Amino acid sequence: MTDFNKISHLLHLNGCIPMEFRNMKFSDIKGLDWIKEDLVNWMNDPSKILTLSSQPGRGKTLLACVTARAYAAMLFETGVFPQPYNIGFKFASESDISLTFKAAYAKRQDQDYIHRLFTAPDLFILDDLGEASNTEQSNEITSHIITTRYRANKITIITTNLSSDDITARYGARVTSRILGGKVISLKSLPDFRSTSN
Repeated sequence: MTDFNKISHLLHLNGCIPMEFRNMKFSDIKGLDWIKEDLVNWMNDPSKILTLSSQPGRGKTLLACVTARAYAAMLFETGVFPQPYNIGFKFASESDISLTFKAAYAKRQDQDYIHRLFTAPDLFILDDLGEASNTEQSNEITSHIITTRYRANKITIITTNLSSDDITARYGARVTSRILGGKVISLKSLPDFRSTSN
């Protein structure tokens, strides 16, 4: 049986995944079998960006985090990495990225180092693409991170409320093709779990 607590500790996942999702597994999610099947299929060949798209409240962040933990467990069990604690993992919303860069500018920190915080990890969840202010600087930073990870064949999971047209308008056709050319799972048909849980 998979020891998810041990895996989370070894991969330092618990320090990155939001508190409410840290102990969640696919088995904890009732229904949504077709979505879970799609996610498992992607895990078997995560060579392209995975994008979870929908309106707010459909469970995108939850599914992204559960998928990351399941993928880490798969690597651990198959022995792909004999030292799993060396696997880099990062979770950040687009607003988190923007704030990190603003703080770095204010402190005159090395910008290349800040970029590497988001481009170097083996697996990166970019949560809420489109959440940050729609400015040229913010969009360029996000585009650079996505493009760098794409070219390095790094595993990237994106959640977004944006439509394909919105993504193109903000980040350009080239970045859009890299995002939408991967595995895109739409959760738009799902109910708003936030409203139904209240």
